Amino acid sequence: VAILRKRKQNLESLKVLLTGERPQYGYPKPWTSITMKYLLSGDPSREAVEEAIRDSVAKFCSVAASLQPGVKISYSYEIRR
Repeated sequence: VAILRKRKQNLESLKVLLTGERPQYGYPKPWTSITMKYLLSGDPSREAVEEAIRDSVAKFCSVAASLQPGVKISYSYEIRR
């Protein structure tokens, strides 16, 4: 949110849905992959959204940094106008 506001993008709301995969059997059951889907509403540019998400995951997210390289993290987004 802060990254998009800094770039003067119109963002009305943001929701992030998470799904993940981990082994069905055995303990512990560490995550093997996590998918994040960003749902945005407003009128931000696609380029600004892509850059903000990429930077937030790669540079600023301590959870992602802690999980990698063992956990595959992917993301997608949808802008609802």
